Amino acid sequence: MLSLSNFRAVATFVATFLLLIPNLAFANVVKSFRVWPSPDETRVVIDLGSEADYSYFSLSGPDRLVVDMKDTTMQAKLPVTVSDSPVLKLVRKSSPPEKGTYRLVFELKKNVQAELFKLSPTPGGQYGHRLVIDLPHGKKTATTAAKPSKPATTSKDMSTVQRAQEVLIVIDPGHGGEDPGSIGPSRRKYEKDAVLSISRKLAAQLDATPGIKTRMTRTGDYFVNLNRRVAFARENDAHLLISVHADAFTSPQPRGGSVFVLNTRRANTEIARWVENHEKQSELLGGSGNAFVTNTKDRNVNQTLLDLQFSHS
Repeated sequence: MLSLSNFRAVATFVATFLLLIPNLAFANVVKSFRVWPSPDETRVVIDLGSEADYSYFSLSGPDRLVVDMKDTTMQAKLPVTVSDSPVLKLVRKSSPPEKGTYRLVFELKKNVQAELFKLSPTPGGQYGHRLVIDLPHGKKTATTAAKPSKPATTSKDMSTVQRAQEVLIVIDPGHGGEDPGSIGPSRRKYEKDAVLSISRKLAAQLDATPGIKTRMTRTGDYFVNLNRRVAFARENDAHLLISVHADAFTSPQPRGGSVFVLNTRRANTEIARWVENHEKQSELLGGSGNAFVTNTKDRNVNQTLLDLQFSHS
C-alpha cells in the first residue's frame, strides 16, 4: 500500500505528465507578433519556435486573410488590435479546420494582395524562425524591373550638377522596423535609432545650405527593403546617395566615422563573388533584395548600397 507521501509524489508526476501531453503534440509555437506599418506596406512578423508549416487564403465581405499553421500552439496574446495601419485592423484566432492546426485571421480594411514568406534564424541568434506577412497599402511598385527615365551613367557629369538649380541628396538611414541593426551592450540602444537621428540632423544641416535639397528613404521606425531604397534614389534622380550606418565594436574607445568606397575596377568581380556566396543572404532579414542582379546599370546606386547587404540591412 502506498503511503500518503508516496501517493502525493505519484499524483504530482502524473499531473505533470498529463499537462505536458498537449505540448508534445505540437511541433511549433507562436511566440510573438510584431507589426510594422510603413508608408508603402504593413509588415507582420510572427516569431516562431521552429520553421512554419502553413497555408493561407483570402476571404471577402469583409476582407480577411486566413493563415493556417499546422502542429502549432499559441504562446502570444490574441487578439492584436492595429490602429496605425491603413490596411490591417485586427489579428485574431478562429476555429481551425482540423485538430492540431492553429488558424489566424487578419481582418483587413480593404482587399490587398498579401505576400507571405519564411525566414530562417539569423546567424547571431538575434532572431529565430519567422513567418513574414507583407500587406501593401497600394499597388506594388515593380522596383526590380523598373527602367531609368534617363540613360544610366556611372556618375553625373560635374557640369550638369553645377547647372542644376538644386543638388538633391538622398539620405538613407540603415535598418529600421524589425531589423534593429547593431545592438548596444545594454540591449536598449539600436543602430536603427542612432542612424535615424544622425540622418535627421544631417538632412537639417544640408537643407540649410543654399542649393542643396535632401530626401530620406525612411523617416520613422519601419523597414525599407533594398530594392525600394534603390528605386527611391532612382525615382528622385538623386545626385548623391548617402547611406548611414553605425559600426559595432567590442570597445567604446574608437571615435569618428568611416567611409566605404568601392574600387570601380574591382566592383564587378567583388559583387559577382559576393552574390555567388550569399544568394540567400537577403532572406535572413526579409527583403535586402536583388538590386545588384537586376539593376546592374545603376552602378552609382549599386556601389553605394552594397554596404547595406554586407551589414544585413
